[in-house]
Amino acid sequence: MGRNIRLIAWTVGIEFVRRKDFYVVLIFGGAFAAAAGIVATIGIENAATADFLTSFGLTFSYALAATLAVSMASRQLPGEFERRTLLPLLAKPLTRGEVLIGKMAAVAALAAATLATLMLMNWAALPKDEERSLAVLLQVFVLQAIGLGVVTALATMLSLALPPPVTALAALAAFFAGGPIVEMAIEAAGRAAPALGRLTTRALAGFPDFSVFQHVERFVEGGAPIGPGAFAAIAAYGAGLIALFYLSAAWAFERRALR
Repeated sequence: MGRNIRLIAWTVGIEFVRRKDFYVVLIFGGAFAAAAGIVATIGIENAATADFLTSFGLTFSYALAATLAVSMASRQLPGEFERRTLLPLLAKPLTRGEVLIGKMAAVAALAAATLATLMLMNWAALPKDEERSLAVLLQVFVLQAIGLGVVTALATMLSLALPPPVTALAALAAFFAGGPIVEMAIEAAGRAAPALGRLTTRALAGFPDFSVFQHVERFVEGGAPIGPGAFAAIAAYGAGLIALFYLSAAWAFERRALR
C-alpha cells in the first residue's frame, strides 16, 4: 500500500477512534457476551440452547460489524464534500483513486478488526464443544471479513449518488435481505411474463448475495472446513464484487465536481 493511501487510511482510523460508533458496537457485543458467559457459568443443560447462543453470538457479531462498516462508509466521501476538505487533499500529491482506496480499505479493515474482537469475546464466553473445529471458525471469520469488504464497497459506491441515511438503509437492506428481495423480484417478474422473469434474472445477476459469506452454522454443527476449491470460489466472488463496486465508485468520483 502506497504512502498516500496509508495517509488516508490513517485519517479514517483517527476518525474511527474519535466517533462513538465503535464503542456503541462494543457495548452491545460485550453485553451479549457477558450475558452468555453468565448463562454458561450457571450451566446450560440443553445442547440446543448452547448451539443457539453460539450461532446467535457469532451472527450478531457479524451484523454489528456490518452495521458499523456501512455507517462509516456511507459518510466518508459525503463528509468530505460537506466540509469542503477534498480540494485541499487533492491539492497534495494525491489522486482521487488513492483517496477512494484509502477510505474503503480503512473502513473494511476496521470493520474486520471489530468483527474479530466481537467473535473473540463471544468465543471466550460461550461453552466449548470438542466437535467444533477452530479451522472452521477461522474460515467463518475470513469469509465474513470478505463480506464486510463487499458491503463497504457497496456503501461507498452508493454514497456518491445518495444521501448518507439513504445509502445506509440501501446497503443494510442488501446485506440483511438482498437474497430474498432478489428472489421475490424474479418470481414476481416471472409470474407477470416469462420473458420479463428472464430479463430480471439477468439484470439482477450482479446483485450481491451476502449469504454465501455466512457459514456460522457449519461451525456450530461441528462440520468440516470448506474445501479449498469452494473457499477460493467464494473469495473470488467477493473480490469480484469489491472490484465492481470500486470501479463504479471510481467512475462516479472522477466525474463528481468538487466545490
